[in-house]
Amino acid sequence: MRIGTFGNSQAMIQQMLRQQTDLVETQRQVATGTKYDDVKGFGAGTSSLLSSHSIMNRLDGFYDSNKSISGRLNAFDHSLTELEGIGNRLRDALFTARGTSDGTGLVTEIDALFQQASSIMNTRFEGRFLFGGTVSDQQPMAIGSTAELLATAEPPTGSFFNDQGDPNSIRLDERTTVTVGNTASQVGEELLHAMQRILMFDAGTLPAGAAAFAPAGDLDQQLDDNQAEFLQSELDRVLGAIDTMKTAATDNALNIQTVEDVQTRIEDQRITLSELLSDKEDADLGEAAIRLNQQQVALEASFRMIAQMRQLSLVNLL
Repeated sequence: MRIGTFGNSQAMIQQMLRQQTDLVETQRQVATGTKYDDVKGFGAGTSSLLSSHSIMNRLDGFYDSNKSISGRLNAFDHSLTELEGIGNRLRDALFTARGTSDGTGLVTEIDALFQQASSIMNTRFEGRFLFGGTVSDQQPMAIGSTAELLATAEPPTGSFFNDQGDPNSIRLDERTTVTVGNTASQVGEELLHAMQRILMFDAGTLPAGAAAFAPAGDLDQQLDDNQAEFLQSELDRVLGAIDTMKTAATDNALNIQTVEDVQTRIEDQRITLSELLSDKEDADLGEAAIRLNQQQVALEASFRMIAQMRQLSLVNLL
């Protein structure tokens, strides 16, 4: 009868060590939910896995960036709506003054509208001036009062703004780029110029091209025919300013929709890629739990067998 040998003992110990190693690996899978603890475990699939992660990182970067872009576009949408409202109020004030031949309160209304428009065009978003164009660290408005508005030469000789360049062109994903927002001069120059010309006339100075309405004079009173006709002529400028802001708002709304469409596409890509990565990387926890239980039972059996072999000897047999 064969009681035991050194060879058998060593074989059983090696088997027990392999079982321990397998058990530890299965415990890691159950604890982490992943098949391997580094990419080396994927062997030939490592290159494909790294490429998939690179794509996911790019998608995550675009998605996070686009959330900020969406916020900026919504801020533009709100600001452009407010500026259009200011243009509408100026239009209504001119209609009323022209229709009643009474300019009482018109200059005061323009002063209030100027302050509101100036505040909107100096709006900040995430620490940057929204309407600054490529220069977002200084306020777009170069003037801060109707007195400074009057002291500035009429465009194109003079300028009411500090903004420079065009709005930023930003990539939303690998194939889509949008121009985000507008500069203050793009959306506000016509509006402020109309205000300036009315204030110039009220101060006794004829604006460029308004010689037919001479003499210029105080508008805060009952209006004569020349004054009423001057206000009528400026209505076209105000309506043009409103149209400019409407066009900017429409373009901005299209950009908002574009960002939403791109975000939906990116999210779909992220979900699909996430599922593929999960299939490659994630362990089957149900299967791993069953395997863990089987390995624990097998390891305990190995421990018992090794213990029993160590207790056997010829003395026990004899």
